[in-house]
Amino acid sequence: MRRIGVCLFVAGCLLLPLRPVFAQQAPPPPPPNAGGGTSDAGSDATSNAKKGNGPSGDTVAIEPGANWNNAPRSYIVQPGDTLWDISRRFLGSPWFWPKLWSKNPQIQNPHWIFPGNRIGFGQGAGPVEEPEKKNKELGDITRASDKDKLSSSDVSFSGQGIEGFSLPDVIVERRESFVDAKDLQESGVILRGADARTLLSDGDKIYMSFRNIKNVRAGERYTVYRKLRSVYDPESGALMGYMIRIHGTVKISERNKEEAGGILTKTFSEIQKGMLVGPYINHKVKVQIRTNEALIKGYVVRATNNVTLIGQFLQIFINRGSRHGVRKGNTFQIFSRGGGLRDQMSIGTRKRYTRLPIGKAVVIDVRKNSSVAVVLQSATEIYSGDEAETTLSN
Repeated sequence: MRRIGVCLFVAGCLLLPLRPVFAQQAPPPPPPNAGGGTSDAGSDATSNAKKGNGPSGDTVAIEPGANWNNAPRSYIVQPGDTLWDISRRFLGSPWFWPKLWSKNPQIQNPHWIFPGNRIGFGQGAGPVEEPEKKNKELGDITRASDKDKLSSSDVSFSGQGIEGFSLPDVIVERRESFVDAKDLQESGVILRGADARTLLSDGDKIYMSFRNIKNVRAGERYTVYRKLRSVYDPESGALMGYMIRIHGTVKISERNKEEAGGILTKTFSEIQKGMLVGPYINHKVKVQIRTNEALIKGYVVRATNNVTLIGQFLQIFINRGSRHGVRKGNTFQIFSRGGGLRDQMSIGTRKRYTRLPIGKAVVIDVRKNSSVAVVLQSATEIYSGDEAETTLSN
C-alpha cells in the first residue's frame, strides 16, 4: 500500500504543472479607480509591466520601445497568450488591454482568445508574424462572427473615399434590429409546430396567435424574433424600445378567428414555441450613402449586441430618428468627452471636457425616435453616451 501511495503522489506532482493551452485565462480587470491608468494601482502595474512581471509573477518579454506607434500591425495568438500579456509585450503596459480589445471586434469575450487568432493593433509599424495569404479577388470587408453575437454579420463596401476616411458609396449589412413598444405589443407568438418537434427550421409549419388576428393576411411575411433587453435613452432615461435577435421569416398560409398558420421560409438560428412574430424586417439591407441634409445632434445609446466597448463594424443605437430628420444612409460623426473614464460620468459631467472626434457611423435602419448605424471608423473605443452628430460635410 505504501508503494502505491508513493506512486500516486509522484504521478500527481508530474501532472500538476500541466495546464490547458487552448484558451487564455481571464485578464485581470483593473481596479475601479484604475481605468485611465492614472491611479497608484495603474502606475504600479505599468511599472511592473516595464520590468516584465506578469500578474502571476511570470516574466514576459517586452518589445524594445513598446508603444502604440511601434506596435505591429497584427499578431498571431500563441498558446498561453492573454490580451493582458499581449498589451504588455507590444504596447508597454497591460492596462491597454481594453483599448486593444476594442480594436478587435471579432473578439466578443476578452477572457477567451485562441491560438491562431489574429490581433490587430491598427496602423502599426509592421507585422511581427508572417501574415496569412490574402485572396486578391476578395473585394469585401467581412466581419467575423461567434456564438455570443446577436447574429453573424457581413459588411461590404463599394465606392470611392470621401475626404480622408474612405467612406463607401454603398453598404450591404446584415441587420441587428429592435422594436418599439407598439411593435412589441402588436406582435404575435408561436403556439406550436405542426408536429411534436421542439426546434423548428426551414419548411416547417407553425401556428401563431395575434392580438389583432383580423389584420393578418395570407401571403404576408413576418419576422420571427426574440426580445433581448430594454433600451433606454442615455439623455432622458426614457424607454426607447427593445433589442431583438432575428431568428427567421414566416409566410402566412392561412388563418381563422383564433390563429394563423404559416411556413418558415428562412431560419438564421433555432426557432421554437413562445418566440415572437412581428412585422417583416429585411435581414440584410443595402444602403446608399446619402448627403446629410440637416444638422442633427444626439447620443450613442449602446451597441446592438451585448458588448460595452464598441469598435469598427459593430452596430449602435442612436437616440435620433425620423421625427428628428434622420434618413437611411445619413452619416453620424461620433465624438467623445472625458477620455477613458467617461463611461463613469453623466452626460452633464462629460460636457466639461474637450470634444474629440473618434469615429463615423452610417445609418442602416430608422424608426420614429431612434436609428441603427454601423460603425465604419473608430479611432478608439466608443461608449454609451458619446455624442453623435450629422455633419453637413460628410
